[in-house]
Amino acid sequence: MKKILLLLGALLLLMVSGLGIFMASIDFSALQNRLIEQVRAQTGRELSVKGPVSWRWYPSLGLQVNDLTLGNAPGFDPTPMLQVAQADVGLGLMALLSGRLELEQIRLMAPRILLQRRADGKTNLDDLLFTSQTTQVPDAQTGAAPASTAPQITSWSVAGIDVQGGELTIVRPDGPPLRLTRLDFHTTEISEPLHSAVTMKAQLDVGAQQIQLETSADVSRQQDRFLFNNWQLATILQLDAVPVPVRNIKAAGRLELDIQQHKVLLDTLTATMGPLALTGKLDVQWAPVLRIDSSFQTPLLDVAWLAPPSPTGSKASRNDKAISNQEPDLRGLPELFWHHRWQIGEIKHEAMQLTGVSWESSLEKQLFTLQRLEIDKVFGGRMSISGQSDFATYPLVWRLKPDLHRLQIQPLMLMALGKAPLSGLASASGELSGLGVLPTSLRRHTQGTLWVTVDDGAMQGINLAAMLRDAKAKLKGKTQPHTVKRTDFSALRLDMMLTPGLARFSKIKMASPLFRISGQGLTQLERETLDIDLDVAVVATSKGQGGAELADLYNLTIPVQIIGTWSQPDYRVQLGSLLKLDNIKQLPGKVGKGLESGIGKLFH
Repeated sequence: MKKILLLLGALLLLMVSGLGIFMASIDFSALQNRLIEQVRAQTGRELSVKGPVSWRWYPSLGLQVNDLTLGNAPGFDPTPMLQVAQADVGLGLMALLSGRLELEQIRLMAPRILLQRRADGKTNLDDLLFTSQTTQVPDAQTGAAPASTAPQITSWSVAGIDVQGGELTIVRPDGPPLRLTRLDFHTTEISEPLHSAVTMKAQLDVGAQQIQLETSADVSRQQDRFLFNNWQLATILQLDAVPVPVRNIKAAGRLELDIQQHKVLLDTLTATMGPLALTGKLDVQWAPVLRIDSSFQTPLLDVAWLAPPSPTGSKASRNDKAISNQEPDLRGLPELFWHHRWQIGEIKHEAMQLTGVSWESSLEKQLFTLQRLEIDKVFGGRMSISGQSDFATYPLVWRLKPDLHRLQIQPLMLMALGKAPLSGLASASGELSGLGVLPTSLRRHTQGTLWVTVDDGAMQGINLAAMLRDAKAKLKGKTQPHTVKRTDFSALRLDMMLTPGLARFSKIKMASPLFRISGQGLTQLERETLDIDLDVAVVATSKGQGGAELADLYNLTIPVQIIGTWSQPDYRVQLGSLLKLDNIKQLPGKVGKGLESGIGKLFH
């Protein structure tokens, strides 16, 4: 047994000595030239090795290459596509000489990678990912293509790729470059046909702020398509402009990449942005122009999650105020086609709650079209809106067609105006257009028509019956006690025509158990002033409405004027008009006779 061990030891020593002699006899310069020739023959690119090349012995046999660069594809920036400070490769030399490329794990330290996309959609990766015929210059004497001395690769495999401390720059024709730093990239074994598990960590720099990225997937290839099964993404948006609750994003799904067709498809998408959850799909084609087709579903959206972070310091507050007073300028948007659908189960807001929200819109270049916004329940009713906006103008031009059905108007007006002079169930339809989206622009430039009806409601701040009783008392030289300022009605109709800065009421009709009211008027939207004339006729004498006390005014048309402001309206019975002789003769009984004989004695 001892002799056998000695014999095995001698054989092992002989093999190691022979391997050392063999490795020492290898001409790295010749090998390097052969690899450069092979890369040029296969890709048309230049491979450069400026640093030393040496063997490494641990943890396995391999080569260490320093200061390596790989040139960019023809037709792109002359900056090298790949620059590596140090590359560590376990290389099967005998397999390479026989036409097989067998590599152990490739380690790249601090690589700098440049990815470019031209306006025509071509990238500097296309020639590496897709098979192409390499053009060779014919021999001047024979006319035949020169025979390459480099061995042809018939099969290949890589035990894995390990990138540490890398930097990736993505250059686009339609935006500033994207820069990924602190890039770590790992794969399992890679072979043909391609299949490997991939993980990546990186930091996306956005000015002085960052986005942390971590992603993984099982990558495979089917002809010209790359499939990313079990794709997962986790990001942390360390951006001041992003609301804190939604800075942590997680997503998963199945991703399909077709570089030849310039398309990426993400289906079976599930994602969370903090408490916000969504599912759906995303289809993107990035050339020759960017086209996006997306469809998302969200069970719950709380508007508080999307509230911008509170500004820190007076300087931030001044900047926010300046931005809020400036119309958004969307003229610089890149050429884009985007069709989007969104189903939201419930939207929560501090002032309202919406359920059953459906959104469908499209953006063609800079023309935005809202095909439909439908809300099954908002303020107790339904709402549907369609419209269009031209982002190529500044301020942007917009058009809307609202259709509202039986909404509770009081909380709606309270939210929109801060005051609620009306209550009831409102329905409205019409066509509106305008210039700009800031509140001052909406009041200054909105125009169009709007038809509004309110059922089973009330006017707050005015009691018509009490006003008429008070007017009647004044005619008799008496006063009336104070009553609640509210006038109930069964139906109210407003026909509105909006012109820049004005809303004109061409027709006002109101019906109640006690009155019939008609009129017209206007309101100045910027100054919030009122100038409305109403004709009020008493048509019933219901005791419950206080109408019995108005029996003397039955069928008499009484003029009422509404002036003042939205916050402080002033309702006045036009006694001057009422006291005209034609009206006095309509007054029955003692009231009419007394006025006709001595009206001047009752009023100054």
